[in-house]
Amino acid sequence: MSVPLLDRFVGGNSVGTWLLGVAVALGAWVAFRTARQVLVHRLAALAVRTETVADDAVVELLRRTREWFVAAMAFGAGAAIVRLPPRADSWLHRSLVLVALVQGGLWANALVRLWLERTVATRGASGRTALEAVGLAGRLGLWTVLLLLALDNVGVNITALVTGLGITGIAVALAVQNVLGDALASLSIVLDKPFEVGDAIAVDQFEGVVEHIGLKTTRVRAADGEQLVFANAELLKARIRNLQRRTERRVVLLHTLDPSVEPAALDALGARVRGVIEGIEGLRFDRAALRGATPEGLELETVYWLPSADFARHVVARDAVLRGMHAALRDLGVGYASADVTAARRFAARGVGVTAGAR
Repeated sequence: MSVPLLDRFVGGNSVGTWLLGVAVALGAWVAFRTARQVLVHRLAALAVRTETVADDAVVELLRRTREWFVAAMAFGAGAAIVRLPPRADSWLHRSLVLVALVQGGLWANALVRLWLERTVATRGASGRTALEAVGLAGRLGLWTVLLLLALDNVGVNITALVTGLGITGIAVALAVQNVLGDALASLSIVLDKPFEVGDAIAVDQFEGVVEHIGLKTTRVRAADGEQLVFANAELLKARIRNLQRRTERRVVLLHTLDPSVEPAALDALGARVRGVIEGIEGLRFDRAALRGATPEGLELETVYWLPSADFARHVVARDAVLRGMHAALRDLGVGYASADVTAARRFAARGVGVTAGAR
């Protein structure tokens, strides 16, 4: 009595089992490819209308899924139906693990690239160098780990290799700890954004405009044209004043008036100064009052606010205020303190004796 074709055994499995495995593999391959194409199309359309990162990440992962990975997973699904010899089964398992590791590395690389592009887009290109260096270091570390896992998967003893890499890493880190410190500080500047390229900052007694944020140093152009170079790690330890982010500027003007000024003139002076400041567009008057009496005269303190951090606008507004105050003082007959007395006080503060001239 003849055995049906589907019941005949070939290689430890019936022909029907082999055909079922092939059908499962083909069906899984078609299902995986179709599902990937549909999801990419629909999620890509959704990602355009949203600002979230999750949908963009899923679309990127699906796009980075290789055909050979889909084929390998489908082949593994079909192979699970049949019974393979131990050696062939072990070879297939290791091969699928290697394929999954490589695909996982490509997925992680895509996520790192997506993070880098999003970060540069949202935070500006000022710290692109530092971000690219961090991305490169992250990818290098990722592929190193995947390589070690692949070697372990094929039966290589990686214990000594891991130990050697650890010792080497510690030695390199100790040798370049200053460089690593500056690199990490650069990343902190890029992510925390205490300042950006184009911002006017003050560091201790130095002021200037940030020109470049590098991996190790930050370069600032001072007002006199010289370039100041700060190590990133040392820069973060200093007290940084970001002058660019002021929403408004408080301006204080100090005039030393002749002590013989008439009380009536002083009474009218405050109103005149207020009128001068409020007559200039954008300025907000705070006060104009005597701050105190000194050996050379009466100190008039004038305070107003400029709703802008623009230095050029501040200079123009200050010039207009000073001209208006000078005209007001002249109209009211209020003079300034004697130049000789003022000079005497300045020299006395420096420890130099000066005799004021007769008044």
